[in-house]
Amino acid sequence: MGKIVFIFLFMICIYGSGKAQNITPNYVKKSDLAAIKNNKSYEGFPDLSAPNDKSHLIHSKGFFPNQEKRNNSSLFQPKSVVIKGLTYKYDEQYTYTYNSNGVILTILREGWKNDNWENISRYSYSYDTNENLLVYLEERWEKGAWLNHSRNTNAYDNNKMISQIKEFWKNGVWLISSRSTYLNDINGNVLTHLNEKFENNILTDKYNITYTYDNKGNVLSELNENWVNGVWSNNKRKTCTYNTKGQLLTEERENWGDGVWINDARFTCKYNLQGNMLINLLEWWRNGVWMNIQSRTYTYDTQGIISAFLGESWRDGILSDGLSTKYVCDTQGNILVSLSQKLAKGVSINYLRYTYSYDKQGNLLNYLAEKWSGSDWVNSHRRFFLYDTEGNILTNLNEFWQNNSWVNAVQSDFAYDKFGNCILANSNKYTDNMWITTSANVTLPYNNYENSLGFYAAKVTVEYCYFADVNKN
Repeated sequence: MGKIVFIFLFMICIYGSGKAQNITPNYVKKSDLAAIKNNKSYEGFPDLSAPNDKSHLIHSKGFFPNQEKRNNSSLFQPKSVVIKGLTYKYDEQYTYTYNSNGVILTILREGWKNDNWENISRYSYSYDTNENLLVYLEERWEKGAWLNHSRNTNAYDNNKMISQIKEFWKNGVWLISSRSTYLNDINGNVLTHLNEKFENNILTDKYNITYTYDNKGNVLSELNENWVNGVWSNNKRKTCTYNTKGQLLTEERENWGDGVWINDARFTCKYNLQGNMLINLLEWWRNGVWMNIQSRTYTYDTQGIISAFLGESWRDGILSDGLSTKYVCDTQGNILVSLSQKLAKGVSINYLRYTYSYDKQGNLLNYLAEKWSGSDWVNSHRRFFLYDTEGNILTNLNEFWQNNSWVNAVQSDFAYDKFGNCILANSNKYTDNMWITTSANVTLPYNNYENSLGFYAAKVTVEYCYFADVNKN
């Protein structure tokens, strides 16, 4: 569907990644099903809950740009970012430099203080000839000078990482915090991961993880051992099975106790001939038996587009509640109506209903959310989206239903350069009959939505550079 619709705000952390909040049961296309099946979040198990449009999960690393090597003639990278946040002590600015391939070299972080941009911190990256990261260095600006803070040093063999040493700066010297050592097979899969911590002035073994794989590179087993009283002691392990397409069939987890392996949790999946997920079930081992915890059931139409979803939960072995959702889609796979019902004691009760409309390019124009109250549907909230001619979202207006009328809530506005990179994002809330700037989680996509920057801010402006000219003014 043309350009990806940029709808949801993201929770961003500096070293983490944004994840869209499930504010609505988003519309789902056939192309999104593979992403749904590969999503993992529930205690390490795949969480195949209510379907999401994974195009909204734009990968983000806070103010750190994407560092993967890209041989893409249309690659852009951020050159500078200015952040205005009402909850910040001061506005911030980030300035980036790269090598000729667009790989990050430095990031300078500054704060607006005393009518000037003043240094806060600096991040530096160095690489080998294959652009594998060798050293990452963080420095802090203190008393008018740059002081070391922390660094990671990596080593490689045949472009595969074999060790990483983490250090921190104290009293004028580098002190080791931890060291990880990796053994890889010829395909680059990690066979063992040994972690050591620096304690009492020596490196001490902490844990070791051993992996096995099938011929497709899927993990078959994972054994976690801890170093206890001078010997390796079993801690936990995981075993997996897959079908001929490489899709997960079972994942079982066990913990070590009293000299034996004890069952902990089990995840089971079933698929149709087209490879679409039909059922997944999570079970926990309790009192010597497997007990159902959660299940997800999916139904598809003849085109492979999801048409119904059923989620169920158990408590103490008894089916306690659930949520079922049915979808009405157009021929392009866009959801027109979604109806959710709660399941309680075998009875289905209306819960939520969403109605969507789109433009000719498949961009979402608006949706209406309604809640079931007594015997009728009652307005809850709605959103409107405005796009430019290239399908980039310009405004995102959210309204809620109050005292039998629609009331403005929050609006986000965006602007783009001629290449479709987002150069401006700001957020406003409606208070006392007027729009007021407010801080919110905002994400600015670039490189045709393949990359993004994310911040909690009231206003963010970005300047980009083309990778061939990254160090030119």
